Amino acid sequence: MKKYVFFLLLCFSLFLQNCETEFNITSDWKEITIAYGILNHNDSDHFIRIQKAFLDENTSALKIAAIADSLYHEGDLFVEFEIYNKNGIQVDGDTLQVVEGSDFGIEKYTDENTLFGTDPFLLYHSDLEISAGNTCRLKITTPAGNVLTSSVQLLDDFMIWTPRINSEYNLSNREPRTSWNTPEDAAVYGLALKIFYSEDINGAVSHKELLWNIANILPITTTNNNRNLEHIFGIEGDNPISQVSEYRNDFFDFLASNIEVNGLATRTIDSLQFIYTFGSQSMFDYNQVIAAQQQSIAGGGQGIKPYTNIDNGLGLFASRTSKTLYRLTFDDGTKDSLFCSPKTRELNFEAVTPQVRCK
Repeated sequence: MKKYVFFLLLCFSLFLQNCETEFNITSDWKEITIAYGILNHNDSDHFIRIQKAFLDENTSALKIAAIADSLYHEGDLFVEFEIYNKNGIQVDGDTLQVVEGSDFGIEKYTDENTLFGTDPFLLYHSDLEISAGNTCRLKITTPAGNVLTSSVQLLDDFMIWTPRINSEYNLSNREPRTSWNTPEDAAVYGLALKIFYSEDINGAVSHKELLWNIANILPITTTNNNRNLEHIFGIEGDNPISQVSEYRNDFFDFLASNIEVNGLATRTIDSLQFIYTFGSQSMFDYNQVIAAQQQSIAGGGQGIKPYTNIDNGLGLFASRTSKTLYRLTFDDGTKDSLFCSPKTRELNFEAVTPQVRCK
């Protein structure tokens, strides 16, 4: 099974205080543990990120953050999974082991690396097989004896209606689309396309890929009786290879914005993948609070309490499910349109129709 890991950026917000607000930074010490994990039953490896909050009245928080050892508890954490079926009966469990993220090819979020220490980058790992629809309970016991808990129901699978695997896809006709249904209890979704193409420069061929994030953590607005979703790619104009100025195509616009014009390059569009992702209600709630915090800080307002669904701590424990539709190819109409369209003509994509006539 493909190993996949998904992490959210841990946001440390600086809340603006009114001048008359007073607080004691040397009040009694309290251990604050922060845990983040998002489980996907399709993954063979599961990771929980556990750190601690810190405050030192003699040292800048920015300096402390750069020291990786300052981010972790002194002593061993005891981290457990408990798995329950839909009847509430425990069916499995596991004790997570601390690992170095880089040993699994996992690196910290790029923007964090400018602020937070990265060596070591410790995570808690389990390879326990988990099933859709079950509930996973996370239990963390700190060296000081504090116990943190959280639970999440693992999202179910879902079906993709269109397109079909191993099919040709037309992204140049009027309103090409993809449609799928939503897992029960999913609250947010994402959709991305991975586009593969080849580039030949003076006989040197290289294979390229682009990731097009079409939708990211958008709320689901379907009803219980109709859980279907679809995305329609923006198309305008009666003729897919027309040169009229009103012609618009989201896919062509994306290629034109992300591929550099090179008169020496000849390109061939190869294949694509559709990547569908769903997240639980806690992911929606988390992002709503983050958005509110950003608006409040930008507007000079009061700080908003951070979101957490970790009892006796801070952080996020959530569920996601994903599916990738592989081995899709482009039909001849799309390839000819890439050759002719004023959006992509300068990218030198090859046509497949002999002596194609561009209107």
